[in-house]
Amino acid sequence: DTINDFNAEGSELVGITISNPVGGGFEAIVVGQATADMNIIDSPVPDPTDTITVSIADNVGDVIEGDSASFPISLTDSDGNSVTAITDITVDVAYSGVAANGVDFTGVVQVTIPTGSSSVDLVLNTIDDFIAEGSELVGITISNPVGGGFEAIVVGQATADMTIVDEADPGPEDTITVSIADTVGDVI
Repeated sequence: DTINDFNAEGSELVGITISNPVGGGFEAIVVGQATADMNIIDSPVPDPTDTITVSIADNVGDVIEGDSASFPISLTDSDGNSVTAITDITVDVAYSGVAANGVDFTGVVQVTIPTGSSSVDLVLNTIDDFIAEGSELVGITISNPVGGGFEAIVVGQATADMTIVDEADPGPEDTITVSIADTVGDVI
């Protein structure tokens, strides 16, 4: 029997050789055709057991301006077990919501789960500014996983979010000073 796995191995040749037959109650036993070959190929249409799932954990709530948030992106098999990438996997990342990438936070548009790893953390660094903005939602969507060395790879949990909030106690970097210049002198 062959073993169905999720690795994309291509064609695998198995050579079989028989020798030294014994028993059976015969006066003499000789080997006729002694070798045979079998070619194992991947499933032409991968089933669920051939499919690896990439998911993002939605485990972050509020994040105070200036802090970071980490979203694990992980690989699992059809039973939910962690799986290690055979080759690098790239996953696209898109953002939505009120907060803007580059203005309110810094995020990447693609992450790589490296060979030999089962996950990578998507880290978003929020930007501390002096504007009182209230709560700003950041929606995160992963898509288009490529690579890994698997027969099939799909996205499971595709979305996560966080809310960027202003500090409860603003620091000196959040304070704007307003002043008037005293350069007029006497006025008649």
